[in-house]
Amino acid sequence: MNESAEDYIKTIYILMRRNACVHSVDIARELGFSRASVSAAMTNLRGKEIIVMKKNGEIEFTEMSRLQRMMRAGWSIISAIRHMTGSSNISANDRSLSEK
Repeated sequence: MNESAEDYIKTIYILMRRNACVHSVDIARELGFSRASVSAAMTNLRGKEIIVMKKNGEIEFTEMSRLQRMMRAGWSIISAIRHMTGSSNISANDRSLSEK
């Protein structure tokens, strides 16, 4: 996933924590981008099955996307603990999780 898509995902997440629901116009305001640019990005994220857009325009993460975010967060915690304890024992399976 490219950096731009990750920026949109982070922004959606932040806005969801701040507000009950998120629409494309909210993302455009937050990032200072045109509505057309945000619309194109949302089409891209829908195509990658990261988000869904309800009929009223509300944006939500897909269930698979939520699970992947939780796994990445868990990996970050594990990595931090290993770093703090000086453990550099990282298996191939662990590395593959961090790359997803």
